[in-house]
Amino acid sequence: MAISSNTLFHFTKTKENLLGILQDTFHPRYCLEQFGVGDTATEAAIPMVSFCDIPLSQINKHLTVYGKYGLGLSKKWAHKSSLNPVLYLRKKSALSHHIESILNNLLEEPLRSYEVASEIAGVILDVLRHVKPYQGTLYRDSGSTKKIKFYDEREWRYVPKIEKSGFKFYLKKDDFLDIEKRNSANDRLFDARLTFEPSDINYIILDNEAEILPMVSELRQIKSKYDYDTIDILITRILTADRILNDF
Repeated sequence: MAISSNTLFHFTKTKENLLGILQDTFHPRYCLEQFGVGDTATEAAIPMVSFCDIPLSQINKHLTVYGKYGLGLSKKWAHKSSLNPVLYLRKKSALSHHIESILNNLLEEPLRSYEVASEIAGVILDVLRHVKPYQGTLYRDSGSTKKIKFYDEREWRYVPKIEKSGFKFYLKKDDFLDIEKRNSANDRLFDARLTFEPSDINYIILDNEAEILPMVSELRQIKSKYDYDTIDILITRILTADRILNDF
């Protein structure tokens, strides 16, 4: 039995969110995360799009946590788009302490110029934006939390390039919890979208079979991207969460 998939899945809670992705591709959003190294942990919101590398036969639990609407895109697309698995760190592990030591030494070294300091700070920040605790607290936009073993999710992550301008590399927790500030920050991520073509889609996942025909009708309205031949192909790639939960 395969322990990873040839497809990366992104799940969401509503059909409207899925339609938005199919029409406008992926729009990164700030997600509140725990991250840190050594004995130091902090909370901040990172702009990202997250995927899981889990075979359909093992994805039941993920569906119940993240939603029953999803898009599965090929690993070939993921490699082309420079996605990468996150680095899972167990608190107080040897690796965690080694990374903490490296970062502290870099920050304490006398620097020759502001430009060098900015470059090193950028590299450190980008590394931390791809770090996730082995287990910890899952935060939802609703304000709810859930203890979870993140390692089971086999997450791959897209984080906008640090050179991009016009958005913050992270939000402080208080700013993320302020809905107005969070929405404003998310709006500024529009130009950092993660794009794909219809040919990159391996699966479209809906909640139940009653939603298949309405989804086909919605896709036909996006004529600039989904012509009739494309939709005929995509119909063969539709699965439902009900079927996955019952048959896989």
